[in-house]
Amino acid sequence: MVAEDHPLTEGLSWQGLLCESPTNVSVGADSNVLVWQGDRPLILLRVRGDARQLVIAFDLATSNAERIPAFVLL
Repeated sequence: MVAEDHPLTEGLSWQGLLCESPTNVSVGADSNVLVWQGDRPLILLRVRGDARQLVIAFDLATSNAERIPAFVLL
């Protein structure tokens, strides 16, 4: 896992996050990828006007995300 340098990921460790293959998600000009697994985006932030949407591009039910402090804080 690699986290981008962004205020939402500052100081958070994503080591230990286990998730199955990320889903295909489009990354447009309105999206900032926050966390990567290899070349696939796992978590991104979409900004459209005043609306901000946090996109989780993996199945939470089959991951251990709820046990990772960084995910809970994000």
